[in-house]
Amino acid sequence: MNFSEINGANFFAFDLLDSAYGGGYKCIRSFFGGFVHQVFLTDCAKLRIFAVTDDLVRFKIRMNKAISRFIGLEETDSTNNYVAKQAAEGKYRPGTAILSYFQTSGRGQRGSTWQAERGANLTFSFAVPADFLPLHRSFMLSKAVSVGLCRAVGEMTSGEAVIKWPNDILLNGKKIAGILIEFKQIGGRLAVVGIGLNVNQTGFGSAFKATSVANELGRVTDINAAALTVATHLNAAFSELFAESFDAIHADYMSMLYGFQTEAGFETSERTFSGTILDVDESGMLLVRSKQGGAQAFAPKEIKINY
Repeated sequence: MNFSEINGANFFAFDLLDSAYGGGYKCIRSFFGGFVHQVFLTDCAKLRIFAVTDDLVRFKIRMNKAISRFIGLEETDSTNNYVAKQAAEGKYRPGTAILSYFQTSGRGQRGSTWQAERGANLTFSFAVPADFLPLHRSFMLSKAVSVGLCRAVGEMTSGEAVIKWPNDILLNGKKIAGILIEFKQIGGRLAVVGIGLNVNQTGFGSAFKATSVANELGRVTDINAAALTVATHLNAAFSELFAESFDAIHADYMSMLYGFQTEAGFETSERTFSGTILDVDESGMLLVRSKQGGAQAFAPKEIKINY
């Protein structure tokens, strides 16, 4: 197949909008990375195909609008970079998630590189206005995204996923997903949200303590279907965030947090110690009580949680 082109970039696209169909399982074909995929929508999804070409499928499902459509690129350096550039040039359509078949320079927290095999995993970014959040509450956005992604991983794997502060997702003691949020001043305060989920990659090398949906299920999972599941849960989380349900988001985040009120290992530039997490405040500071009894607050770059 041939990809269509927007601004010289190979892409496929599908829209997440309202629909007229009833419930029940529906199936369509979509195209990604040169392969035909079957996309199964759960009974909460309402489906209507309104345009089909050789390489483009658009469909509608009932969702909130933090993510209302996906555009997929065959390759880009970083989906966060792509979204930020589109926004800076006035070309970004609110609600659009840019999904890439392969990232040549994908990034994670602390400046780390996101390791992903070509076409094996789910990597996408989108932008939301952040002016409604006071600066001291900026981390509430990260909490909401973490909660949504954690729930999505739990649904896809039937496992008990947990959040590793500040915003990685673990499953069975291994990293399965990560989040990178970058705030930009573009026509107001804008948050560019990057999601990386290990879907079909099965090997990560000895240097990475990681797993994937395929490793957990023992079978390949459709990446487009995974994107829909993640988008559904992220939209639900953003619905709470936009409603300023901060207490509910915080309670969910803490209930899913690795090391909360249980012993975990911590590492700073000065020492390694055991302790328990007491809280994560609205600005993202981690409050830890060491086994020796003292409590201290840490910023993300000041401490590492071992798992």
